[in-house]
Order: sequence, then C-alpha cells, then structure tokens
Amino acid sequence: MHVEHLKLRRSARAAFVIARLAKLELAASLGSRSAAERLLRESSWGWLGDPKLPADDQLGAALAAVTSRAAPCRPGDAEPLCLADPTFEDLLESLGRAGYRAQSGPMREALSDRERWTAGMAATLLDRAAAMELHSASSSPDALSETLLAGLGLGELWSRRAHGFSRGPSFLLDPSTIPAHPSPGAGPALIAAAHLIPYRVSLDVARGGIAFSWLEPTLRLLPSLSVDSIANVLDIDGTGRVSSTFGLMPTLLLGRAALGAGAQWTLPWSGVIQAPGVVGRIAWVQERFAVTGGIRSLTSGHRQAVVMLSVSDLNGLVYWLTLWRAR
Repeated sequence: MHVEHLKLRRSARAAFVIARLAKLELAASLGSRSAAERLLRESSWGWLGDPKLPADDQLGAALAAVTSRAAPCRPGDAEPLCLADPTFEDLLESLGRAGYRAQSGPMREALSDRERWTAGMAATLLDRAAAMELHSASSSPDALSETLLAGLGLGELWSRRAHGFSRGPSFLLDPSTIPAHPSPGAGPALIAAAHLIPYRVSLDVARGGIAFSWLEPTLRLLPSLSVDSIANVLDIDGTGRVSSTFGLMPTLLLGRAALGAGAQWTLPWSGVIQAPGVVGRIAWVQERFAVTGGIRSLTSGHRQAVVMLSVSDLNGLVYWLTLWRAR
C-alpha cells in the first residue's frame, strides 16, 4: 500500500490525517456514514486503525475545523458527506468552536479580534502595494499612478485608524494614524514634520474662535468604550483671549457614531481660572468629524455656550494624502 511504501505511519500526525480523511472519503463514496462505520469494523480495514494525537497538538482541532463544512455529494443525497470549501469567516468560527489555540500572534488576533486583524492585514498589504508601485516608478517614472497612490493613502487612513481603535484595553498616547516607523518612500524627517501639524482643529461657531490640539491621549477600555481626553493646548476665543482647555470625556461607540460626555477646564493664559464646564460630543467617520456642545464653565456669569465643529487626525490626513503624491 502507498501509505506503507511511503512510511507515513511512522509519523503520528500523518497517520492521524490519513485516517480521518480516509474515513470521510469512504463515507462519501458509500453515500452513508453508518454504512462506512460498519465497513470500517471489518478486519480488511484494520490497517487504518484509530491514531491519536497528543492532547496539546493543535492539528486535530485544525483538521476538525477545515473538514467541518459538508454538503450533499449528489442531488437528492440524504446526508451531507462531501467536504465544502469554508469561507474565511466560517474557518475562524470553526477553529474557535474546535478549541484551536493559535501559536502565532497574527492568528491569535484573527481569532480574538477579527476587525483589528483585518485592519492590520490591510495596512500591511497597502504598505507592500505602495512599495511595489514606488519601485516600478523608480525605473519608469511615467508608470507612477497618482490615482493609485491617493487610493493607497486613503486605505492607510482607514486601516490604521480601525486597527488602533479596535483594541482594548489599551492606552494610546497619540491616536493619529501617522506611523511610528517610516513608510515606504519616506524618512523619519517626514514623520517629525507631520507631527507639527495639529491632530485636531476645532472651530467655535457659537462665539467665534479656534482651538488646536496636538496630542489627545485615549484610554480604550473596550473596542466600543473609551475615555478620551480634551487637550486643546492653544484655544483662542472670538475676542482674541488665549487659553488652554483640558478635560476627560468617556465615549461610547454606537454603530458608526461615537457619543461622549464629560467635563473640561479652561485655563486662561492670563486671568482667573473658572470652574469646569460640561460638554457632550458626537463624532462619526472613525471619529474624525465631530460636533461638541455644552457650557464652558459652571461659574455664575461665565456660563457661555460652546458649539464647536472639529476635524481630528488632521496630521494623519495630510501625511497619507501627500506622502507619495509629493514624489
């Protein structure tokens, strides 16, 4: 027999896989699982045996997941005995049900946090696509596609934002999509220059004014729950007075929108510090665009309304949309 000639039975894992697949194939060829079980009890099938794997060997769980989806072999068959190709989603769910314990970091992430894994994989693929495009352009400048590079930049914006926001618990000092390490075709100087651009710019449409924030540390407790910071280092109101505004805002992600409410303190660069105010915020498009409303201070006589429109990850937007187009 080919199994004996190839000495596959010397490997416990090979013997296990061969036995499992042979039993599945026999049931499919007979059109009945019970008929296959009766035939396997005959002495002529004793060579197949019932190989076992060590308790910590994940091959059994992986094989069970891969072979978990079945369909009828022929129209009218009573039993689904032929293997069907699982989708990637089906495979991950089957691996989880089979108790598969991933050994590699990416596989553990795919099983535990599919959205984060998808975003991280997308960012990796986009980086490689950009590197290939830039390499092709180095030998043939006319081959450089501005449209493709703009599309890759938009893809990086989405994937890196989704990857950073889908994790919990974690602390993000800088939630911008500017990478920690240089991207293909860029150097560390470009990253440093991008960080000079504010992370968030807010316009006060109630009283006039503008505010700038460069860092907004975030404590992400769950993928849908975080404690965001308000860190407008430079806050200029409609009269030209300058202050800094800091605060905390617990935020809940509901579908495509994020709702937050919290307190903020306005610290004037000159003058008396007032009591904190109360604000609420609704944000959408990966929390890039937001409307904030509330009261600047609870101090009597200083209860001015706050209505602000803001754009966040502005520095990341500039970085990814100009990174490769500038070449």
